[in-house]
Amino acid sequence: MMAPSIKRLKEIESELGTLVHWEKRPWVKIGIQLNAAHDWQGWEQNERSFSAWLADIAEKLELNPSNLWRYYSAIRWYNETLENEHWDGTKLPPAISLSNTTSPENIELLAKLQRVLPDREFKELASKVVFGKVSRSAMREVWEIYRPALQGKTARGRSSSAPRIDVENPTQMDAKWRADFVALIQHEASWTGASDPSLYKVIPAVSFYAEEGPKIEFDAVVLLQRSPKTPLEFHGVKILPPSSRIPKRTAALLGQKCDFIWFVSSDPDMSQGPDSTSGILIVVEAKVQVAQQPQNSSTTPNHSAELARTILQQVF
Repeated sequence: MMAPSIKRLKEIESELGTLVHWEKRPWVKIGIQLNAAHDWQGWEQNERSFSAWLADIAEKLELNPSNLWRYYSAIRWYNETLENEHWDGTKLPPAISLSNTTSPENIELLAKLQRVLPDREFKELASKVVFGKVSRSAMREVWEIYRPALQGKTARGRSSSAPRIDVENPTQMDAKWRADFVALIQHEASWTGASDPSLYKVIPAVSFYAEEGPKIEFDAVVLLQRSPKTPLEFHGVKILPPSSRIPKRTAALLGQKCDFIWFVSSDPDMSQGPDSTSGILIVVEAKVQVAQQPQNSSTTPNHSAELARTILQQVF
């Protein structure tokens, strides 16, 4: 007589064989079946591990194993972290009720972002992901902003827990502070004085070597066009570590490479920059305040050419 676990595994394999031939592949149903296979453990009779069984079933179904891992991991994490959570009066659905338009890639990125995002921001983003209200490109954009805060650390192995940001690590916390600010201004242009610009684009972490000069590093560069008839402006942003001040030489050097240079601080007492051309932004409780307006710092007709070339290379 066939053991219940083996019988159930055969049923799961048969169901997977049917699901993968649907016109639109139902990744949620596939992920649920893969989790059932893992939990029933019928694969232990013939395979050395669940990973080996998954690789074998992927070959039989003529699928990429990495896709099956993504479906399995997304449903696993969702079940353990989000299923049936109540946030702001909204109950998140069980995994079986997830829409197929909810991207497994987005859930994968959401799991990574949980390690670094504040609780309120994580819940807001999670709700958008679950109900399909955020694009894959937008999720990747958020992840690229926050990834440096984890210093490239990821889980080692399929069963390892992913490392969270270490609040006792000054380097990580400084990187998180920078990421928090870039995320804060991502879709909010009012600090530039433009309420409804024709173009507003935030490019994080822009750096290049100046011709016959030192390395130029901006924590972000903002491309701004106030109206269709006004020229494109390059706003360089440098985020200061807590309790630090702005060296005058740094302000002058960065100001030569963009139209407007902004320094960002969490110190509410920093009301003036090292010179009259630098702008000062103060961040208090996730609110951006302009302490000093910048002046156009350009000194030559092609002052921002190197910056423009770098952005083109980075974006395209």
